[in-house]
Amino acid sequence: MNKRILVIDDDRIVLKQVEMILGQAGFETVLANDAVDAVDKLSLKHFHLILSDIMMPELNGFDLVQMMKQLEFHIPVVFMSNLEDENTALRAKHLSGRELIHKSKGMVDLGKTIRSYLN
Repeated sequence: MNKRILVIDDDRIVLKQVEMILGQAGFETVLANDAVDAVDKLSLKHFHLILSDIMMPELNGFDLVQMMKQLEFHIPVVFMSNLEDENTALRAKHLSGRELIHKSKGMVDLGKTIRSYLN
């Protein structure tokens, strides 16, 4: 059975790009346009991993992780972003335990990176 990944980003182009890359790597993806949409989808299906943008309207990726803890969703999260400042990268690693994936650099090896997090 394929691992199911919830991909969250407010940019539809990024969502489709990630869906294509992860699909080619053998993952099942479910797409969410923002964190609020993601919370709705979390209650409907089981996910092995969440790949989330940080900067989104209404609720950012960091706030989503806090909300997930309150709702007792225990799903690993990997953050992706175009932000390249050190504070964002450190906060992403602190909240998720994983390195921040930079959208401009990390998409080439995204399938391999996600597989390594799931093994």
